Amino acid sequence: MDLTNRLQESFSKLGYFGTIPIPPQKNPSTSFIWEQFIRNVKPKNQVDTCRKNIIINRLQKKLSVENYPIQEIQVYNELKAVKENIEVVKKRIQEKQNREAFLREANKSNYLQITSLKDHIEEKKIKLHALKLKATDMRSRLELMDTTKTKGIALVSDDNSLSPENVTNILKTLVETIEKLSPKCSSTHQDKYMMSSYHNISRIQTPRKKCHSTIKKNKVNIPRFQRFSSCVK
Repeated sequence: MDLTNRLQESFSKLGYFGTIPIPPQKNPSTSFIWEQFIRNVKPKNQVDTCRKNIIINRLQKKLSVENYPIQEIQVYNELKAVKENIEVVKKRIQEKQNREAFLREANKSNYLQITSLKDHIEEKKIKLHALKLKATDMRSRLELMDTTKTKGIALVSDDNSLSPENVTNILKTLVETIEKLSPKCSSTHQDKYMMSSYHNISRIQTPRKKCHSTIKKNKVNIPRFQRFSSCVK
């Protein structure tokens, strides 16, 4: 095969399918150059394959690329470093998001607790206000009860001409008035006081005998309701 046909075949392998415009000179100098061209110049796909093999070999053996740098390896290393940085940033973002979600749930729980405490405090305020009103009402009732009791006792003790029946009726009226002024749910002390009042009244209800006052004689030792009158057979 002559040199022209060999060059045409080499150009076809390199991707050129046209004709050679100027045929090569058939002299020793140009023939040597074209022979070197045909022998050493490879198609692009073969060059890419060789280049990939070199890159893979250097990467597998972790050879240094400082003396013989390869652009693809440099780009690969830079891309690898960028991807690692991206993964680190993604991990930090995920941690921040998890922390934010945790704080959001904690804040939501704290908000619910604060709302519950506010409602509880408001309920306690309402109860406290009601208790204050109740205490004021009870204080007024106790003052009125004490005034009524004082007036009733003074009425019985000052009038020595009252019969035992009148004294009993007055004391009954006094107890009924105090009972009406007392709260519906009376305390144990008030219950004992009411029972003691009825007991003392029943002791005053004696047969109709001649009675005389003993207030001055037994002023200290005789109970309050018993010292108003004394009955003699």
